[in-house]
Amino acid sequence: MVHPGKGINWTPKEIPSLKGKIACVTGSNSGIGFQAALNLSKAGATVVMAVRNTKKGEEAKKEILATNNNVTTADIHVMEMDLSNLNSIKKFASNFIKNFEALDILINNAGVMYPPGKPLTADGFELQFGTNHLGHFALTARLLPALRKQETSRVVTVSSLVAHQGHIDFEDLNFEKRPTAGWQGYAQSKLANILFAKELSRKSERENWGVVSVCAHPGVCNSTEIIKNGPGGNSLHSLIQRSLGNILFPAAEESVIPILYAATANEVKGGKFFGPKRMWEIRDGLAKSKIPGEAMKEDVARKLWNISAKLTETEWLQCKNDEHKLIM
Repeated sequence: MVHPGKGINWTPKEIPSLKGKIACVTGSNSGIGFQAALNLSKAGATVVMAVRNTKKGEEAKKEILATNNNVTTADIHVMEMDLSNLNSIKKFASNFIKNFEALDILINNAGVMYPPGKPLTADGFELQFGTNHLGHFALTARLLPALRKQETSRVVTVSSLVAHQGHIDFEDLNFEKRPTAGWQGYAQSKLANILFAKELSRKSERENWGVVSVCAHPGVCNSTEIIKNGPGGNSLHSLIQRSLGNILFPAAEESVIPILYAATANEVKGGKFFGPKRMWEIRDGLAKSKIPGEAMKEDVARKLWNISAKLTETEWLQCKNDEHKLIM
């Protein structure tokens, strides 16, 4: 059972002015990602909505503009990216750097949960591990030159309470030895998110990258596509989960609070983990979250980092003379 830390008194109304800053949110056409893009835009940021389906992204953009008090000055861009395809990530990052150069806030939010069967990414990885972890790992690597253009930038990787049930199985990361990935695959990918966020924080401090890397989770949200598209789509399990969610769990407007705090609050330090305060971090409020024991193991984080760099063909090199070099 997860017991959250001391509550933090903060609301999205306290987001500082983000005028002149550039933010990128993955999976921002719905749910928590949409709420993150909406709130960042309201605070004045230029927002890049990195989405797999640009038609849905444009519809979400229109909705943000319609509810944004700064509708005449809001600067929102919809860009296509499929996190389950490394070539798509590479193309997106190249286009982003060409158009924007610098990046202040990156929110690694998009994800897939418990798909039926054992689907693979375009590159042959188990879909949850390949999308939720490897996709965001590769994206952050390729956007690091833009993140380093700013004196201080922020990377928020969105994890889940399920990470506490996860284990990094280095002998079978792709679940090739098991009939299905299922819940174990999702838990592994969410644990990998925290390991990545903490290792990125350590590397940034050592290499003087200027990147504040933190992790956050939304608790359990009743209005996110990850549940709608989760356990078996229209299966009985999924229908029951959605029905209970509508009664027990908060909407994305509330669940996004830990992510927004992690992305914008000036007092946030690298390597931290934030989530809701109440009901064992399921809902309501804001607090420092308990980090899973395995996520605290630096040797596991380093090993996962090195394997991920190899699998995604991205090598993060030591910085010299304040230059960042990345093998593309």
